[in-house]
Amino acid sequence: MAKETFGGVKEITKAVQAGQNSKASLTCQGCLKQNPSNSKFCNECGKSLVQICGKCNHENVKDARFCNDCGSSF
Repeated sequence: MAKETFGGVKEITKAVQAGQNSKASLTCQGCLKQNPSNSKFCNECGKSLVQICGKCNHENVKDARFCNDCGSSF
């Protein structure tokens, strides 16, 4: 493997690992509580944190303007 390629692979690996270790969260639009990024409902008030696409039924974050799966607008 070329030296430049090896360096690039190392950088990509570090970036992926950093993303996996990040503390991503969703903010509830009702009570502003921070929730884990995989939450569907707020841990504080119970409000839904996702919206379902009417075209493909994909779950999207509540403030999305377009479906993350099919691109339809909300």
